[in-house]
Amino acid sequence: MVTQVEAAGATCATGGQRISQGLDTNRNGVLDAAEITSTSYVCNGLQGSVGPQGPMGPTGMGGVTGLAEVRHGCVAPDPGDATKAVIRSGAGYAAARNGASGPFTIAFNPAVAPGSYTLLLDSRTNKGRAMAIAATGDPFAGIVLTPGWVDPEQETLDRICFMLAR
Repeated sequence: MVTQVEAAGATCATGGQRISQGLDTNRNGVLDAAEITSTSYVCNGLQGSVGPQGPMGPTGMGGVTGLAEVRHGCVAPDPGDATKAVIRSGAGYAAARNGASGPFTIAFNPAVAPGSYTLLLDSRTNKGRAMAIAATGDPFAGIVLTPGWVDPEQETLDRICFMLAR
C-alpha cells in the first residue's frame, strides 16, 4: 500500500489522500505502477463555518509600559582629523574626542530628564569585528566612551554606537 497527497481537483475538490494497493511481486520494496491493483481516495472535507467567539481570557501579568526617553547615535573618528569626533547618525547630542586614540565624550542637548537609564553600546573595527569599549560618567554630565585596544597595523576603530533608554 502507498499513500500520496492528492491535490485539489476533479477527484477531491479540497484535496486529500490517494491510497494505492497491490502486491510487490518483484519484491523490490516499492509498489511499482504495474503492481497497483486498486486505488482509493480519502478526501478532505469542506471548510466549516466560523464558530462562536470564545470567552475572554484572564488579564495577563503587568509589565513594562514603554520607554520614557530614548537617545541613540553613532560616533566615529573624523576621517580628516582622527583627533576629532564626527557624528554618523542620531541627533540631540554632541561628540568630542580627546586625541587620536583617546575617548569620545557624548553630551546630550537638550539635557536628558532625571531618571534611571540603561546604556547599550556597540563598537566595531574597520573590518566589522566587535571591539571592547568602556563607558564612564553619567547621562547628565556626559558619557565618556573609551575604545579598547586594536592593532593599528591590522584594524582601526570604525564606529561606536549607543542607545540610552529610560
